[in-house]
Amino acid sequence: MKKLGMALVGLGWLLVASPPVFATSESGQSQSSISSSTTNTSQTSKELPANTTTTAPQSQRKTVTSSQVAKETNASHPYFTITKKEQPVWEDLASAAVTTTTPHYNQTFQVLSKILTTDGTEYYKLKGQTIFYVRTLSGRLSDSPFGIPTSQVQYVSVKTTSNTYWQDINLQVAQNSATLKKRTWQSRNLYRHVNGENYLDLYNGQGKFIGYIKSADTTTTTIFGLAEKQQKYVTVTKANYPLFQSLTANSTLTTKKYDKQTFLVKELYHHVDGNDYYSLYQTKNGKHVRIGFANIKAFTTAPGPQGIYQSFSKYVTITNKNYQIHQNFAWRYRNKTKNVYGKTYRARGLYRHANGATYYTLYDQKGKWQGYLNSAAVKVAPGAQGIYQKWGKTVILTNKNQPLWQNFQWKKKNTSQNLMGNLYIARGYYQHANGSRYLTLYNKAGKWQGYINAGATKQATSKAAKLKKVQQLLNKKYKNKNVGIHVMSLTDGSTAQINGNKNFHAASTGKLPVLYYTQKQINAKKINPYKKYRYTDAINKMSLSYMRGGAGILQSKRYGNYYSIDTIMNWTCKYSDNQGANFLGYYGANKYDQKMKNEISRIIGRKWSRFSIINAKENSQLLKAMYFEGGKVLTYLSHTTYDQQRLPKYLPVRVAHKIGDLGGYAHDCGIVYTKEPYVISVMTQGTGYEVISKISKDVYQIMK
Repeated sequence: MKKLGMALVGLGWLLVASPPVFATSESGQSQSSISSSTTNTSQTSKELPANTTTTAPQSQRKTVTSSQVAKETNASHPYFTITKKEQPVWEDLASAAVTTTTPHYNQTFQVLSKILTTDGTEYYKLKGQTIFYVRTLSGRLSDSPFGIPTSQVQYVSVKTTSNTYWQDINLQVAQNSATLKKRTWQSRNLYRHVNGENYLDLYNGQGKFIGYIKSADTTTTTIFGLAEKQQKYVTVTKANYPLFQSLTANSTLTTKKYDKQTFLVKELYHHVDGNDYYSLYQTKNGKHVRIGFANIKAFTTAPGPQGIYQSFSKYVTITNKNYQIHQNFAWRYRNKTKNVYGKTYRARGLYRHANGATYYTLYDQKGKWQGYLNSAAVKVAPGAQGIYQKWGKTVILTNKNQPLWQNFQWKKKNTSQNLMGNLYIARGYYQHANGSRYLTLYNKAGKWQGYINAGATKQATSKAAKLKKVQQLLNKKYKNKNVGIHVMSLTDGSTAQINGNKNFHAASTGKLPVLYYTQKQINAKKINPYKKYRYTDAINKMSLSYMRGGAGILQSKRYGNYYSIDTIMNWTCKYSDNQGANFLGYYGANKYDQKMKNEISRIIGRKWSRFSIINAKENSQLLKAMYFEGGKVLTYLSHTTYDQQRLPKYLPVRVAHKIGDLGGYAHDCGIVYTKEPYVISVMTQGTGYEVISKISKDVYQIMK
């Protein structure tokens, strides 16, 4: 025991002979520099409460003489971590304690020995920069040079200047820390190593231990990690990823809210769970406003603020005149919507721009690209026909060969030939992507007729007012039971009549059915008008043949000669040729077959089986059908040997007409070519030609 005491005295002498270096604290007090060589004083000062001190209280400044040392032994563990503050520290047990453990709180030191005094007090002899003593109750022993860990759950990122981390407590198995950079790690404990360095343990987001690293090589951050600056655009392409509105808030939204939208990315975060997250910004009123953070797996990187190309493949109709169509997303001008207003294009794809707008990439029906256009300037259409656009105009049909469609899959509903000569209301239209406009037609009763190409129509006004005046004229001057009159506007079908339904012997007006049907067959290319056919007496033996002889010149020709349909049609019109009508009936109307009879029945609205009986209204309907069928027959009817009498006599305009005479019957039915043509049919018995001429003149004065 005396030897141990002498050793302590000798040790004390050595300590006194080599006095410690003192540093001056901020309070002006002296502080012993007995800690490990790399103690972070700024970190230590942060740990000191306001009421703590680094100077040992007077009551603790006891000394230990050699006679008081009962035993000095090796400690049970090689390392000791100071875990209590304000405990006395002795540089020499033979001298009074002058400092406390506070500056060395949680630091680890090598244990040289354990000293037991006679009063039962235990001390550890510790090695730092110098040798010093503390009571055993000032801390805890450890087998590890890392000492006793301080529980300190935090998230850290590894600095770019770091090179090494370790996977063992002896710091023997060094690893290259490059693999840890640009990631975020969880640290659960802080270790103050006996070598004076502070170390953190690192875990990944799944709780797997990674290793130890100097705390100086890390930066404290959040669970998302440090912000890495970015300047790029991304588009949301996966809808079910969490969207965090801040780095500390829980997710209450998902990327579904912003599916297919484009955002500016300003920062990239490496979350502790191993995933990377973008900070997302929208452009609002010219400013970038952050809307949250989401996993980068929810996005596709875009070539610019326009976002990624997204397939669309729908038709759109331009409905706003005040937008530009762009050549590119640098906003180079290509066109203006006012130049293509109302047109329909195919939007093959779209871009959801970071400015919040959607831009369509437009193509015409031929596949020619038109440019990029803001979706606010268009409406999406149900198909290539475009959107329905209100119109409400009155039109007439001008082309008899146009189909009326049931739908825009081009199912046929009717043909324009069956609707000619009436006014229709085009309540609206569709501007089709094929470049055509299609009107949706309704008749006067409000019944829908179908869709028709606008090129087969023209705007018109009702002629009802004029026909009302004609009716007043007829009522006043031409009420006569032996006169049948029917007047019809070819613009809108308005009519006036006196005895229009009274039947008369048709005489040569009965040739109108065969003239109409032959021209129809020519127009349909069912017969060749210039092919020559043999003139035989067989044409006079049909049940509906005119008598041999009578008007015309064909009867003077020899049987066996050949004539074209066109020639005979001209003679039948010009000379009212009876034999010519029979020739047309035989070759042009296929001997008045049932198909021909059905067509005439459709036009006049009753079963037609013979030409001898007709009324003024029915002749008007036949002439209306001939007008809209068109063809050379109308030219031939405009140049007859009867143009100086009856209907044309007092008129200064062209009249295509067909006269009829038989006994006391005298008729004339024709098309009067005023600016807006009309049909007039006058059938008389016992009145003469001049009455017909005067009626025609009076009606013309109103209709011209």
